[in-house]
This record gives sequence, C-alpha cells and structure tokens, in this order.
Amino acid sequence: MKNIFTLFFIIVILTLTVNAQDTTGILDSLKQQFETFQFTRVISSADSLLLNKALMSKKQLIEIYKIKAVSEFSLLEEENAKRSFTSILNLDNNFQFDSTKTSPKIISFFDELKNNYLTGLETQKKLQVQQDTLFISQTIEGRTAEENFRNAMVRSLLLPGMGHLYAGEKTKGIILTSLSAVSLSSMIYFIFDANKKQDDYQSETDPNLIAVKYNDYNNSFKLRNVSIITFAVLWIYSQIDILFATDFSEKENITFSKMPQLKYNALRGIQFSYKFSL
Repeated sequence: MKNIFTLFFIIVILTLTVNAQDTTGILDSLKQQFETFQFTRVISSADSLLLNKALMSKKQLIEIYKIKAVSEFSLLEEENAKRSFTSILNLDNNFQFDSTKTSPKIISFFDELKNNYLTGLETQKKLQVQQDTLFISQTIEGRTAEENFRNAMVRSLLLPGMGHLYAGEKTKGIILTSLSAVSLSSMIYFIFDANKKQDDYQSETDPNLIAVKYNDYNNSFKLRNVSIITFAVLWIYSQIDILFATDFSEKENITFSKMPQLKYNALRGIQFSYKFSL
C-alpha cells in the first residue's frame, strides 16, 4: 500500500512538472510571436493558453493577459483590450506597465481604465460598508424592540397597566394601573380582614353577637372575593391587550412575525405561539 501511494505521488509530481515545462515553452513561443508583431496569432494562442489557466501561476497569467491586451489594442480591438487589461487588474490592481518598454498610448489607455477600476472598487467597498452598517443597525433595532416588548410584558405581569405605561399608552396604562392598585390593595386588606372576622365569628360564644359577627365575616368574605375577581379580570385583560392589541410594530420596528400569534386549527383548535430569539 505504501508503495502505491509513493508511485501515485511521483506520477503527480512528474505530471505537474511536465505541464509547467509545456506552459513555459508555449509562453516563450507566445512572446516570440508578439515580438514579431503576429498579433492575431498571439491572441489565438493566448486564448488557448488561458483554457488551462488553473495550472498557471499568477505571474504567468499576468504576462499572458498583458501580451494579449497589447495585441488587441494594436489591432484596434479596444473592447477586447479592456477586458484583458481588467483581467490583469483582477489579479493585481497595483499593476503598472514599464514606460521604457510600452507605448505611451497603451499606458494612457491602461491608466484611465485602472483609475475607473479602482474608483469602482472603492465605491463597492463604501456600499458594502453602508449595507453592513444598515444590517447591523436594523439587527440592533430589532433586538431592542423585542426587548422592549418583553420588558412591557414583565411589567404587565407584575401589575396590570405598568406594561402599557412602558409601551407609551399612557391613558390606558394610568386607568389599568389605578384600578389594579386599588383592587390589589382591597384584595389584600379583605383577605386579612375576612380571616380575622372568621376567627372572631368562630370564637364568639355570646348568642346575641354570633349573628352580628357572622354578618361581618360574610360581608368581608364577599368583598374579598369581589376584589380577587376584579384583579384577576384586570390582570388577564392587561396581558391579552399587551399581546394582541398594543401595536409595537409601528413604535419599535417589530415585524409581525415577532409578535405573538393566535391561530385556529381545525384539528388542534386554538393555538397560541410566540418566538423568543436568544
């Protein structure tokens, strides 16, 4: 097995070496054609060479494109020359022609193309930065909006109306908070009051006071239940209103997909869903 891998490695190295030698020989032939002004043959040979550009080095590719571009320019094929010069810039955007070996017309043509190319690159970079900045900004806004929604929900869970105040719905928030505070205070008071009056009623031994103590206990018990029910109704209403009626999408740029959704499915019935992103 080891011998097979060694043989395979040797074959690969020999193949690459042969291809490199063939490429070098063809490139030398291309230069000779160029130096004898056989521009049409140069272009044809260059196109053939570029079919195997994966086997060539960056330096070799630049040399081929340079010879091809100059040949095309010499034949007044400016559009083809532009494409070949652009291929050089794609490989090396700092490339410069040797002014002692190249015609000033070619250098002027290439420099103008290079300036436009570099300007285009700079514009693309600026646009990319703007797009990245916009994407980051939108992402941060989305997270902030969703955090605001969760903060409103937490406040609403603690005391109905506080979430609405946090969300900017002041009128509804003040009404709900006031009613919730009153009903919560009343509920706490009458829970203790009902327990105390129940103890008083159960410990009363005077027949003339038993009925009075029972009425006191019964009234306090009813008020306790009313307070509990009132607070429960306000609490449930507040959560539903925050979830479905409070419009965060306009105020905080929350998309509808991030909002809680209530759906009806014929097989599963009413479904509630909300997706929190971590």
